[in-house]
Amino acid sequence: ILLTHRIPATALHWSFDEGKTWQGPLQIDTVGGAYPSCVELPDKTVYCVYYEEGEGSSICGVRLRVDPQGVTVEPSSSSIETGHLPFGGGTKAWLPNLGKLADGTILCAFTQGTAPRLDSIWIAGTRDAGKSWTSPVKVMDAAPNGYIADPNILVVANRMLD
Repeated sequence: ILLTHRIPATALHWSFDEGKTWQGPLQIDTVGGAYPSCVELPDKTVYCVYYEEGEGSSICGVRLRVDPQGVTVEPSSSSIETGHLPFGGGTKAWLPNLGKLADGTILCAFTQGTAPRLDSIWIAGTRDAGKSWTSPVKVMDAAPNGYIADPNILVVANRMLD
């Protein structure tokens, strides 16, 4: 079990005994990374996204390796994109959340805007574990006087309705 959080900095704790005991924290980044979200990749590594709090407020990605000795941050490689993801389009991208489709495609939902006015929710996808991303697609705008935040993706299995 991996439990990601933003204090201290961007970090995680892990449990190998179904939550009875916990190890960590392992620092993922030096910035306060809010709303981290993770998915497991086909090679059994974990892809984690979060956004940098503060003026820059970009969405970042990192790859983690989980083995019996614990959890480690993988060094950047050409096979996976780490660092800033190409979202935002001139404003800031916030509050990322990941979901994974049955075919392995990873979806990233995020809000966009300039705080405190987050004005839309977008979705982008990657089929190569973050090396490249589809162009983001707008899901919705906020109401004129509203606030929009905290998108969350849950991918459910294909179902046939009777």
